[in-house]
Amino acid sequence: VFDNNLDFSSFDGSPGASGATNLAAVSAFNTAYAALSGRTRLYIPPGTYTSSTGFFFANTAGIAGSQLTIDGYGVTLTGQSGSQNSIAGNAGISTSGTAEARFVTNAIGDQTITLVTAGQTSRFSVGQWCCVSGINMQGAGDPPNLGIFEYRKIESIGTGTLTFTEPLTNAYKDTWPVYTAGRGGPATVYPMQGFWDQEVEVRGIRFTDTAQLTYGKSRVIRWTDCLFDTYGPCPSVNNLFRALRCTATGFGGIEIDKCINRMEILNSSIRAVDFQSSSVNEVYVSNLTQPVVGGLGGPRWRGGGSVSNTFVDVSGTSFSFGP
Repeated sequence: VFDNNLDFSSFDGSPGASGATNLAAVSAFNTAYAALSGRTRLYIPPGTYTSSTGFFFANTAGIAGSQLTIDGYGVTLTGQSGSQNSIAGNAGISTSGTAEARFVTNAIGDQTITLVTAGQTSRFSVGQWCCVSGINMQGAGDPPNLGIFEYRKIESIGTGTLTFTEPLTNAYKDTWPVYTAGRGGPATVYPMQGFWDQEVEVRGIRFTDTAQLTYGKSRVIRWTDCLFDTYGPCPSVNNLFRALRCTATGFGGIEIDKCINRMEILNSSIRAVDFQSSSVNEVYVSNLTQPVVGGLGGPRWRGGGSVSNTFVDVSGTSFSFGP
C-alpha cells in the first residue's frame, strides 16, 4: 500500500524524449517526491529511456525518512557513457573535515557519547542519523575507509553530548591515530546527509553500460529483478543493501565499496564480486550463481587487490553463506 502514486510520464519522461528532457523529468520527480511523506511509488512505463548524463533518482534534500519504490518492469535506462546512474548518489558521509566531531573513548553498550569539543554539537540535530566510527584504513577515499563503524540515530543532544536511540555495539578510542582530516581515525561521529535517510527499492529495470558503477547511497537500498549489462549495483554507505534476483554478468561485476552495515545477495547471478576493503559489517549470500562468461575470464569473489585476499574459490556454481 502506497501513500503516493506517481507516473514518470506526468513529468514528461518518455521513451521517445530526448536525453535532456528525461533528465529534466527526473529532476522534476525528485522535487515532487521531496514534498511528499510516507510511502511513494514511481511507475515508469515500459520502454527505453535515454539521459544526457546518468539517471539520478531520489537525490534531493528534504526527503529524510521517506520510502520510495521505483517500478520499472520492461524499462531500460540508458545513460551517457562515462556517467553514473544512482539513487541518492550525493548522500553519505561528508569528508570536508568540518562536518564531523571527535568524541571521548566510550565503552561497549554506551548510549551517550561525549564530544571532545562541546560546541560541535551544533553540527548535529535530534532525529538525525550518524555514522559512529574509528580506525582509518586508507588515509584517503570518499567515503572514508572506516575499520569500525555503526549507524545510529540521535535521540537527544546535551551539553557536549549526543544520546542515541540504541546503545553502541563497539568501543571507540580517542587515542587512535589520525592520518587525514575528515577521514576518521580516532573516535569520530559523522552526521549523515539528510537524504541518506530513506528506504528505496528499484524493481525490474535494466541498466545499460555507461562504463561506471551504479550507486544506491541511501540508508536502505533494495535492487529487485534488475539487470545490469556490465557493472552491477555498488553497495556504499548503506545500513542495508540487498540485491534480489539480479543479474550482472558483464565485465564489471559488483564493487563492494565502504561503510556497509549489512550486504545481502539473494538468488542472483553475478559474475564478479570485488571487495574494496573490509569496511563491511555483515555479508549474507543465498543462492548466488557466478557464471563463466566467454571472453571475460572466470567468475571471482575477491578482495580489493587484483590478486590479493581471495577467500572463496568459485567454479560457475551457486553458493550460500553468512549470518
